[in-house]
Amino acid sequence: MKYLPFLFILILSSCSSYKNMPLNSSADVYPPPGTTTISENLFLDKTEVTNFHWLEYSNWLKKVYGEDSEVFKSSIPNEEAYTAVYSQNINGNPIELIHPAYREYPVVGISYQQALDYSKWRSDRVMENFLVEKGILSLPHSSHKDSIFTIEKYFKGQYLNIQPSKEILFYPKYSLPNAENFKKASQFTDSLYTAFIQTSKGKKYAKLNDRNCMGKTSDSTQIGPSPVNSQLNNKKLKISHLNGNIREMTAIEGEFFGLSYMDSCEIKDDKIIKDDNLVNSYTGFRNICTFQEWNGQY
Repeated sequence: MKYLPFLFILILSSCSSYKNMPLNSSADVYPPPGTTTISENLFLDKTEVTNFHWLEYSNWLKKVYGEDSEVFKSSIPNEEAYTAVYSQNINGNPIELIHPAYREYPVVGISYQQALDYSKWRSDRVMENFLVEKGILSLPHSSHKDSIFTIEKYFKGQYLNIQPSKEILFYPKYSLPNAENFKKASQFTDSLYTAFIQTSKGKKYAKLNDRNCMGKTSDSTQIGPSPVNSQLNNKKLKISHLNGNIREMTAIEGEFFGLSYMDSCEIKDDKIIKDDNLVNSYTGFRNICTFQEWNGQY
Protein backbone atom coordinates (compact mmCIF):
# COMPACT_ATOMS: atom_id res chain seq x y z
CA MET A 1 0.00 0.00 0.00
CA LYS A 2 1.47 3.33 -1.06
CA TYR A 3 1.21 6.56 0.88
CA LEU A 4 2.85 8.70 -1.81
CA PRO A 5 -0.16 9.18 -4.14
CA PHE A 6 -2.22 10.60 -1.30
CA LEU A 7 0.45 13.14 -0.47
CA PHE A 8 0.44 14.21 -4.12
CA ILE A 9 -3.31 14.77 -3.93
CA LEU A 10 -2.78 17.05 -0.95
CA ILE A 11 -0.01 18.96 -2.70
CA LEU A 12 -2.30 19.60 -5.65
CA SER A 13 -5.20 20.88 -3.56
CA SER A 14 -5.32 22.18 0.00
CA CYS A 15 -1.66 21.87 0.95
CA SER A 16 0.23 23.40 -1.94
CA SER A 17 3.79 24.70 -2.03
CA TYR A 18 5.56 26.10 1.02
CA LYS A 19 8.99 25.90 -0.58
CA ASN A 20 9.83 29.56 0.01
CA MET A 21 8.56 29.71 3.58
CA PRO A 22 11.39 29.63 6.15
CA LEU A 23 9.32 29.01 9.32
CA ASN A 24 12.04 30.30 11.62
CA SER A 25 9.93 33.29 12.60
CA SER A 26 6.20 33.96 12.56
CA ALA A 27 7.00 37.16 10.64
CA ASP A 28 8.47 35.14 7.77
CA VAL A 29 5.34 33.26 6.78
CA TYR A 30 3.13 33.76 3.75
CA PRO A 31 -0.57 32.97 3.38
CA PRO A 32 -1.00 29.18 3.31
CA PRO A 33 -2.64 27.75 0.18
CA GLY A 34 -6.35 28.49 -0.02
CA THR A 35 -6.23 31.26 2.60
CA THR A 36 -6.02 35.03 2.65
CA THR A 37 -4.30 37.29 5.19
CA ILE A 38 -6.66 38.90 7.70
CA SER A 39 -4.00 40.38 9.99
CA GLU A 40 -0.46 39.58 11.07
CA ASN A 41 -0.10 35.81 11.46
CA LEU A 42 -3.83 35.24 10.95
CA PHE A 43 -4.93 33.53 7.75
CA LEU A 44 -8.52 32.55 6.92
CA ASP A 45 -9.76 30.04 4.36
CA LYS A 46 -11.18 31.78 1.30
CA THR A 47 -14.06 29.31 1.22
CA GLU A 48 -15.84 26.88 3.48
CA VAL A 49 -14.38 23.37 3.70
CA THR A 50 -15.93 21.42 0.82
CA ASN A 51 -17.20 17.93 0.15
CA PHE A 52 -14.07 17.36 -1.93
CA HIS A 53 -11.80 18.40 0.94
CA TRP A 54 -13.64 16.00 3.23
CA LEU A 55 -13.46 13.21 0.67
CA GLU A 56 -9.70 13.71 0.52
CA TYR A 57 -9.51 13.48 4.31
CA SER A 58 -11.86 10.51 4.59
CA ASN A 59 -10.04 8.52 1.88
CA TRP A 60 -6.70 9.17 3.58
CA LEU A 61 -8.02 7.83 6.89
CA LYS A 62 -9.50 4.78 5.20
CA LYS A 63 -6.21 3.93 3.46
CA VAL A 64 -4.12 4.41 6.61
CA TYR A 65 -6.37 2.97 9.32
CA GLY A 66 -8.72 0.71 7.35
CA GLU A 67 -12.37 0.87 6.38
CA ASP A 68 -13.46 -0.92 9.57
CA SER A 69 -11.44 1.30 11.91
CA GLU A 70 -13.12 3.64 14.37
CA VAL A 71 -10.82 6.42 13.17
CA PHE A 72 -12.26 6.21 9.66
CA LYS A 73 -15.85 5.63 10.78
CA SER A 74 -15.68 8.65 13.07
CA SER A 75 -15.01 10.87 10.04
CA ILE A 76 -18.25 9.98 8.23
CA PRO A 77 -20.72 12.90 8.09
CA ASN A 78 -24.34 12.63 9.14
CA GLU A 79 -26.37 10.89 6.41
CA GLU A 80 -29.64 12.69 7.21
CA ALA A 81 -28.01 16.07 6.66
CA TYR A 82 -27.00 15.12 3.13
CA THR A 83 -30.38 13.65 2.29
CA ALA A 84 -31.99 16.90 3.46
CA VAL A 85 -29.72 19.09 1.33
CA TYR A 86 -29.41 17.12 -1.88
CA SER A 87 -32.67 15.13 -1.91
CA GLN A 88 -30.55 12.07 -2.52
CA ASN A 89 -31.24 8.92 -0.52
CA ILE A 90 -27.81 8.09 0.87
CA ASN A 91 -27.17 4.85 2.72
CA GLY A 92 -23.52 4.82 3.74
CA ASN A 93 -20.74 7.39 3.67
CA PRO A 94 -22.32 10.45 1.99
CA ILE A 95 -18.93 11.87 1.07
CA GLU A 96 -18.20 8.82 -1.08
CA LEU A 97 -21.71 8.43 -2.48
CA ILE A 98 -22.70 12.02 -3.21
CA HIS A 99 -22.81 13.03 -6.89
CA PRO A 100 -19.49 14.54 -8.10
CA ALA A 101 -21.36 17.69 -9.14
CA TYR A 102 -21.61 18.60 -5.44
CA ARG A 103 -17.95 18.24 -4.55
CA GLU A 104 -17.39 22.01 -4.52
CA TYR A 105 -20.30 22.55 -2.15
CA PRO A 106 -19.69 23.03 1.59
CA VAL A 107 -19.44 19.93 3.73
CA VAL A 108 -22.34 19.67 6.20
CA GLY A 109 -23.47 17.16 8.80
CA ILE A 110 -20.16 17.55 10.62
CA SER A 111 -19.81 17.62 14.40
CA TYR A 112 -17.61 19.98 16.37
CA GLN A 113 -15.20 17.15 17.23
CA GLN A 114 -15.01 16.05 13.60
CA ALA A 115 -14.08 19.59 12.60
CA LEU A 116 -11.34 19.66 15.26
CA ASP A 117 -9.98 16.30 14.08
CA TYR A 118 -9.88 17.54 10.49
CA SER A 119 -8.06 20.72 11.55
CA LYS A 120 -5.36 18.73 13.35
CA TRP A 121 -4.97 16.35 10.40
CA ARG A 122 -4.65 19.30 8.04
CA SER A 123 -1.94 20.85 10.20
CA ASP A 124 0.07 17.62 10.12
CA ARG A 125 -0.23 17.16 6.37
CA VAL A 126 0.73 20.75 5.56
CA MET A 127 3.76 20.60 7.87
CA GLU A 128 4.79 17.27 6.36
CA ASN A 129 4.56 18.65 2.84
CA PHE A 130 6.64 21.68 3.82
CA LEU A 131 9.40 19.50 5.27
CA VAL A 132 9.41 17.29 2.17
CA GLU A 133 9.75 20.32 -0.10
CA LYS A 134 12.58 21.65 2.06
CA GLY A 135 14.41 18.33 1.69
CA ILE A 136 14.27 17.70 5.44
CA LEU A 137 12.03 14.66 4.97
CA SER A 138 11.92 12.16 2.15
CA LEU A 139 8.68 11.37 0.39
CA PRO A 140 6.88 8.78 2.51
CA HIS A 141 6.42 5.34 0.99
CA SER A 142 4.45 3.63 3.73
CA SER A 143 0.89 4.21 4.85
CA HIS A 144 1.20 2.12 8.01
CA LYS A 145 -0.39 4.01 10.88
CA ASP A 146 2.74 3.71 13.04
CA SER A 147 4.86 5.51 10.44
CA ILE A 148 2.51 8.44 9.85
CA PHE A 149 3.97 11.92 10.32
CA THR A 150 2.63 14.21 13.03
CA ILE A 151 3.92 17.55 14.22
CA GLU A 152 4.44 16.21 17.74
CA LYS A 153 6.47 13.23 16.54
CA TYR A 154 8.67 15.45 14.41
CA PHE A 155 9.56 18.04 17.04
CA LYS A 156 10.13 15.34 19.67
CA GLY A 157 12.49 13.45 17.37
CA GLN A 158 10.14 10.46 17.30
CA TYR A 159 9.40 10.42 13.57
CA LEU A 160 11.65 7.83 11.87
CA ASN A 161 14.41 8.84 14.33
CA ILE A 162 14.86 12.13 12.44
CA GLN A 163 16.12 14.98 14.61
CA PRO A 164 14.17 18.22 14.09
CA SER A 165 15.88 20.96 12.12
CA LYS A 166 17.18 23.84 14.24
CA GLU A 167 16.06 26.19 11.47
CA ILE A 168 12.40 25.14 11.72
CA LEU A 169 10.92 26.68 14.85
CA PHE A 170 7.30 27.24 13.82
CA TYR A 171 4.52 25.04 12.51
CA PRO A 172 1.15 25.76 10.87
CA LYS A 173 -1.78 25.32 13.23
CA TYR A 174 -5.21 25.05 11.66
CA SER A 175 -8.18 25.55 13.94
CA LEU A 176 -11.73 26.89 14.11
CA PRO A 177 -12.02 30.70 14.17
CA ASN A 178 -13.11 32.40 17.37
CA ALA A 179 -15.48 35.37 17.58
CA GLU A 180 -12.65 37.90 17.30
CA ASN A 181 -11.27 36.16 14.21
CA PHE A 182 -14.66 36.36 12.53
CA LYS A 183 -15.03 40.02 13.50
CA LYS A 184 -11.68 40.84 11.89
CA ALA A 185 -12.58 38.84 8.80
CA SER A 186 -15.94 40.59 8.49
CA GLN A 187 -14.29 44.01 8.74
CA PHE A 188 -11.73 42.89 6.16
CA THR A 189 -14.38 41.82 3.64
CA ASP A 190 -16.35 45.02 4.20
CA SER A 191 -13.26 47.11 3.44
CA LEU A 192 -12.57 45.06 0.30
CA TYR A 193 -16.12 45.56 -0.90
CA THR A 194 -16.01 49.31 -0.28
CA ALA A 195 -12.73 49.63 -2.19
CA PHE A 196 -14.10 47.50 -5.02
CA ILE A 197 -17.23 49.64 -5.42
CA GLN A 198 -15.15 52.82 -5.41
CA THR A 199 -13.10 51.54 -8.35
CA SER A 200 -15.93 49.90 -10.31
CA LYS A 201 -16.67 53.04 -12.40
CA GLY A 202 -20.35 53.04 -11.63
CA LYS A 203 -20.99 49.47 -12.69
CA LYS A 204 -23.46 47.53 -10.59
CA TYR A 205 -22.17 44.49 -8.80
CA ALA A 206 -23.78 42.19 -6.28
CA LYS A 207 -22.69 42.91 -2.75
CA LEU A 208 -19.81 40.82 -1.47
CA ASN A 209 -22.03 39.30 1.17
CA ASP A 210 -24.83 38.44 -1.26
CA ARG A 211 -25.33 35.67 1.14
CA ASN A 212 -27.62 32.95 -0.17
CA CYS A 213 -30.18 33.47 2.57
CA MET A 214 -33.98 33.27 2.56
CA GLY A 215 -35.68 36.23 0.92
CA LYS A 216 -39.36 36.38 0.10
CA THR A 217 -40.75 32.98 -0.74
CA SER A 218 -41.76 34.09 -4.23
CA ASP A 219 -38.20 35.23 -4.90
CA SER A 220 -36.50 32.09 -3.61
CA THR A 221 -35.34 29.93 -6.50
CA GLN A 222 -32.96 27.80 -4.45
CA ILE A 223 -33.13 26.37 -0.97
CA GLY A 224 -29.76 24.88 -0.21
CA PRO A 225 -26.08 25.78 -0.20
CA SER A 226 -24.25 27.23 -3.19
CA PRO A 227 -20.82 26.17 -4.48
CA VAL A 228 -18.21 27.62 -2.14
CA ASN A 229 -16.32 29.57 -4.80
CA SER A 230 -19.36 31.23 -6.38
CA GLN A 231 -18.35 34.64 -4.99
CA LEU A 232 -14.70 34.44 -6.03
CA ASN A 233 -15.11 35.10 -9.75
CA ASN A 234 -13.70 38.55 -9.14
CA LYS A 235 -10.23 38.06 -7.67
CA LYS A 236 -10.47 41.26 -5.63
CA LEU A 237 -13.17 39.70 -3.47
CA LYS A 238 -10.99 37.32 -1.52
CA ILE A 239 -13.41 35.57 0.85
CA SER A 240 -16.55 33.75 -0.24
CA HIS A 241 -19.79 33.45 1.74
CA LEU A 242 -18.42 34.71 5.04
CA ASN A 243 -21.87 35.83 6.16
CA GLY A 244 -24.13 33.37 4.39
CA ASN A 245 -24.61 30.10 2.51
CA ILE A 246 -24.04 27.98 5.63
CA ARG A 247 -23.54 29.11 9.19
CA GLU A 248 -20.04 28.37 10.45
CA MET A 249 -18.68 26.76 13.59
CA THR A 250 -16.56 28.79 15.95
CA ALA A 251 -13.90 27.70 18.42
CA ILE A 252 -16.62 27.28 21.06
CA GLU A 253 -18.95 24.32 20.58
CA GLY A 254 -22.55 25.43 20.12
CA GLU A 255 -21.63 28.94 18.94
CA PHE A 256 -21.87 29.83 15.24
CA PHE A 257 -21.13 32.79 12.98
CA GLY A 258 -23.23 34.18 10.16
CA LEU A 259 -26.37 33.12 8.38
CA SER A 260 -27.28 30.03 6.40
CA TYR A 261 -29.52 29.45 3.41
CA MET A 262 -32.24 28.62 5.98
CA ASP A 263 -32.13 32.07 7.64
CA SER A 264 -33.99 35.23 6.71
CA CYS A 265 -31.92 37.82 4.88
CA GLU A 266 -33.36 40.38 7.30
CA ILE A 267 -31.41 38.93 10.24
CA LYS A 268 -28.19 40.68 11.23
CA ASP A 269 -25.47 38.54 9.70
CA ASP A 270 -22.24 39.44 11.50
CA LYS A 271 -22.91 38.10 14.97
CA ILE A 272 -22.32 34.96 17.00
CA ILE A 273 -25.40 32.86 17.72
CA LYS A 274 -25.86 29.98 20.16
CA ASP A 275 -27.78 26.85 19.23
CA ASP A 276 -28.16 23.34 20.63
CA ASN A 277 -28.81 21.92 17.14
CA LEU A 278 -25.17 21.15 16.38
CA VAL A 279 -25.15 18.70 13.45
CA ASN A 280 -27.44 19.51 10.53
CA SER A 281 -27.71 20.36 6.83
CA TYR A 282 -26.97 24.08 7.16
CA THR A 283 -23.84 24.17 9.34
CA GLY A 284 -20.25 23.81 8.17
CA PHE A 285 -16.90 25.40 8.87
CA ARG A 286 -13.73 26.92 7.55
CA ASN A 287 -10.28 27.05 9.15
CA ILE A 288 -7.97 29.75 10.29
CA CYS A 289 -4.23 29.16 10.26
CA THR A 290 -1.65 30.69 12.56
CA PHE A 291 2.02 29.82 12.89
CA GLN A 292 2.99 28.71 16.37
CA GLU A 293 6.40 28.21 17.90
CA TRP A 294 6.89 24.67 19.17
CA ASN A 295 6.82 24.63 22.98
CA GLY A 296 6.59 20.92 23.67
CA GLN A 297 2.95 20.37 22.80
CA TYR A 298 0.58 21.03 19.90
